[in-house]
Amino acid sequence: MNKQQSPVDVGETSGIPHRSVRLHGIHSLVDQAVVSVASFVTMVLVGRVGKEELGIFALGISSFWLLAGIANALVWTPYTARAAHMSESHRKRFRGENAGLNFAIAAILALLSLLVAVSVWVWYDSQAWLVSFCVCFAPLLVLLTMREYARRVYIADFEGGKLLGFDVAISLVMVALVMISKQFDFLGSETAMLLTAAAALPAIVVTIKHIREGEVSTLRIRQTLLFNWPYSKWLLVVAIAWLASDGVLRWMLAGIQGQEAMGAFAGAFLIVSLINPILLAMTSFARSLASRKLATGSRQQLSNGTIRSVRRVALFATLACCCLHFWGDTFMVTVLGQNYSNPTLVTLLAFAVCLELVVVPIEAAFVALEFGSLMSLIAVGRLLASIALGILLIPLYGVYGAAWAMLGRSLVATAMYALGLLVVHRNFSMPIESSENLQAVDDTEKIPDLEPIQEKVERAAVST
Repeated sequence: MNKQQSPVDVGETSGIPHRSVRLHGIHSLVDQAVVSVASFVTMVLVGRVGKEELGIFALGISSFWLLAGIANALVWTPYTARAAHMSESHRKRFRGENAGLNFAIAAILALLSLLVAVSVWVWYDSQAWLVSFCVCFAPLLVLLTMREYARRVYIADFEGGKLLGFDVAISLVMVALVMISKQFDFLGSETAMLLTAAAALPAIVVTIKHIREGEVSTLRIRQTLLFNWPYSKWLLVVAIAWLASDGVLRWMLAGIQGQEAMGAFAGAFLIVSLINPILLAMTSFARSLASRKLATGSRQQLSNGTIRSVRRVALFATLACCCLHFWGDTFMVTVLGQNYSNPTLVTLLAFAVCLELVVVPIEAAFVALEFGSLMSLIAVGRLLASIALGILLIPLYGVYGAAWAMLGRSLVATAMYALGLLVVHRNFSMPIESSENLQAVDDTEKIPDLEPIQEKVERAAVST
């Protein structure tokens, strides 16, 4: 099981009224907008200091999200998928155990960052910038990892108001600290990383609260890792394959066609990426809602709701694609300059990104069903499509070849998701008992056996 969205069907699933579900969806969307705007403003302020400073700061943020895939696979997604099936007392315990595991992962990665800093300092004097980078990256990694887990918990537990209050406070403090630092000519890449980490200090309070409420011990944290692992191992594969498929086309374009072609591609993709806040908010909300639908005991309701959600999202994606087609290039010229103008490239990338929107409800349903191996299969298929199409098209058509390869990759993944959903829908004709009594870590009860259906879906995906 593996994903999310927002225009998901909002029936009275999981005992949550229509109005509460809609309100939570609005909160999630507004929250993601707040986080994205704060990040954008911070990037702009650092960028005005200098290109080198912006490059190092961006490297820190992107490195965090790369390593965050580990916590996402081992902690965040398993909590989102399983918490909805638990009673309040069991959920509180599971929440605390995962908070402890989340902190342990962040601490280990931070120690590795400090170890790299020491190694560079001892053996590579010419890379002195990397020492300060790794030292500043360690607290950034710990605090942002705790912040993201707190956000996922609020989303999974349908506490949109708390989510919004939590992120608004952190975002305002972060921007204020960076602006003050810039005003006194104290802002640099390392400073920005430390200020971003400092703004996330409230996440420590939330983490301690979860751990205390869950009465967590070291033994229970180890048990939680073992409990999450059967599903999480597939999510690790998904994360690696997904990141590789996103990066391989860019590296191939830069290596084959050069930096100028990569710059043209990056400019167009920057404009198309304006839809990312909506995509991220939809993804987070859809995972939580799909898990709660399954927790009501109706797999048929989950599949029906997913199909309705796909239709709604397809309509929204079509409108977004049309907007990017007609006005995306104009906006790109306004922001980046006339030399970036390329309406065809913007349109191709818009189609590719909007296809990613359409499959969000399906991914959310697969997350709720814990179809981890299926998600891995699709992610690997997406990666293979990226490599094959990139090798074929980029040498011939340059930047347009990369865009066509991205569009072809999205079409392949969409086809696999769609076929998987059809197989699931045909097989989910019988309701199941509620999984409310699913307990954390040491319980033996699990969501009803879905492996036979998953095998059918995987065979269909392979045939695609």
